[in-house]
Amino acid sequence: MKIHEKKSTFDNSQLFEQSNTKICVALGGASFRVIYNDENFRKEFSRFIPYISVVVGARVTPGQKAEFVTLVKTALPEVKTLAVGDGANDVNMICTANVGVAIFGKEGLQASTASDYSIPEFKMLKPLLLHRGSEFCRINQNYIFYNFYKNFLLC
Repeated sequence: MKIHEKKSTFDNSQLFEQSNTKICVALGGASFRVIYNDENFRKEFSRFIPYISVVVGARVTPGQKAEFVTLVKTALPEVKTLAVGDGANDVNMICTANVGVAIFGKEGLQASTASDYSIPEFKMLKPLLLHRGSEFCRINQNYIFYNFYKNFLLC
């Protein structure tokens, strides 16, 4: 008795495109190795990168963390990446990302010295992002007003 496999013609990316949902991916070291080493898996996974909002890596080597950030940056060059780490094993990832945030504490200060921003606790990440974003807008606004004022005086 033969069992015939029916191949599905449904593309999973259609589900994400229609619903505008963002997903969280939790990757282990072995699963990331399979994705990164096999060209077909990497291409297939790269198709879903625009729908991923957060990636959590468990039992991942420091090199794999940096490789994943590079994979996201090559798949979506217009997107800025944020890496959050707390120890020396996160330095590669923090340096590879566009913005690196370190949580200094018990594991040492290696990540803090390599990062763009350092915070004492993870709960300070949200105020950091919200404050720096609004502060940047305020500074940019003052700069534009100053340029208009300066040009008005010169004319």
